[in-house]
Amino acid sequence: MPEAIDTSNWQYFSIGELFNVIYGVNLELVHLEATTPSDPDAIRFVSRTEHNNGVSAFVKKCTLYLPNPANTISVAGGGSVLATFLQTTEYYSGRDIYYLQPKQAVSNAVLLFITTLIRREKYRFNYGRQANKSLKALPIKLPAVGGVPDWQYMHTLIATHTHNYDYAVRPARNLPAPQLATADWQYYELGDLFTISYGNSFELINLVETKQSGVVYISRTEKNNGASATVAALPDIEPFAPGAITVAVSGSVLSTFLQTKPFYTGFHIMVLRPKEPLSKSALLFITTLIRREKYRFNYGRQANKSLKALKIRLPTVAGCPDWATMTAFMQTLPFSSQAIDTLIDQ
Repeated sequence: MPEAIDTSNWQYFSIGELFNVIYGVNLELVHLEATTPSDPDAIRFVSRTEHNNGVSAFVKKCTLYLPNPANTISVAGGGSVLATFLQTTEYYSGRDIYYLQPKQAVSNAVLLFITTLIRREKYRFNYGRQANKSLKALPIKLPAVGGVPDWQYMHTLIATHTHNYDYAVRPARNLPAPQLATADWQYYELGDLFTISYGNSFELINLVETKQSGVVYISRTEKNNGASATVAALPDIEPFAPGAITVAVSGSVLSTFLQTKPFYTGFHIMVLRPKEPLSKSALLFITTLIRREKYRFNYGRQANKSLKALKIRLPTVAGCPDWATMTAFMQTLPFSSQAIDTLIDQ
């Protein structure tokens, strides 16, 4: 078990005290040329995703745009707020991405330490709040000596646990990105496409957590595909069958995930079962589109009563959803939901 870290003498410092907080280059991916990581002219494109070190594509470098500098921290001020990553090479960025440039020379191990602490403040930005205006003032608690950050301690702690940071980035696209023509898409209510039922409303404290094989417990978290535990199966209650979409209707409203294993749910989770057989790819396509409606539920609004009537816009043929196109499109993408989110972000 890792040795516990004594934080009793740590002190708070604002991000603005430690870093120059600079708005990124702010490019639109649709206007850039996709390429492969092996291309000598390739550069990473960092978006507001919380996956893959923030990288959603590799694009060709363009002389018109000055990249964000290497060895800086990228932070999403909107979207997946406080999605925070150390970028070790130059990179382009999309909207609402800031980069943090340290005011004094520190190692990448120190920067990696700080990314973790910034990310831990994500809870402050629930219910649609953004960090664009408040990032500089955001306080983080750091090891300190004599009233200043103890950079050496941070470096030593991280350097003993990591090496050659940059292991999290996968090729975001191996081929030029496919484009989605959305002009002929039509709106459909979720209630027309899915049978929508309320989940179990189990309290985790009343279930038995297990590290052995068990049943996934889905809560209102927006992390980990909605799963917050694995629990022992109840002898008299069948879990929900896989192949359904779970949607949080309060808390992290519209946290939406495809469940591929049997599951129970906590409070305020709706279970969407397609009214006709659909491929996993088509269901993933829809989870992304539901999630994109999250902005409608800012400021504490819940979706308990309105989920069935929520409209999403889908590819259409002959007045019906074009499931074949959705399936085919998703199968061309290397990491489905975040890729489609980027492609239709216009």
